Amino acid sequence: MTDNQQKHYEELVEKTIKDDISGRVTTRWDGIETKIDLAMSRVQDEAKTKALERGLFTSSHEGYGIIAEEVAELLDAIRNNDAKEIVREAIQVGASGMLLAATLILSDKACLNDQEKTDEEDISEVVDMLALINIYIPPREVALWTQEERDQVSDYAGAMHLAASDNETVVPKAPDVLQEILIRPKGEREGL
Repeated sequence: MTDNQQKHYEELVEKTIKDDISGRVTTRWDGIETKIDLAMSRVQDEAKTKALERGLFTSSHEGYGIIAEEVAELLDAIRNNDAKEIVREAIQVGASGMLLAATLILSDKACLNDQEKTDEEDISEVVDMLALINIYIPPREVALWTQEERDQVSDYAGAMHLAASDNETVVPKAPDVLQEILIRPKGEREGL
């Protein structure tokens, strides 16, 4: 985006915020369509920038962690009633969602034709979620867990990841299956 485009965008956002706050929101479809097009353009630009900077997500669980963090930041902006920050964070949420969709579409893992994810993919996602919180458990160990245990561990890892980012997140108790592994002597865990 050129400097002129950026300046124009910021002026439009500022005008939109002022119009919305003063109650003079455009109700004609043309005005709404323009605002939606502008927002979509910003979301696409942000998604492309993020993809160039860090690449796509490595798993849907990583995408979930990032999106949850962005939503928490959006909620903070809403609580602070900071319109400019709300717009910025909403763009971040949209861009992260777009990256997650692109990740899954490009990896052929998207369940766009009602295919169930394989056990191997599910195990890989749990391993990836744990890696986000610096817990490394080999896939062969995760494969021994029930689906309910995998889901509990994924939820726990996601909450821990968010809490580490200074988000107000309630972290559930570590699932029993995870506690059993973490209390093993370090040498036994490395041999897994």
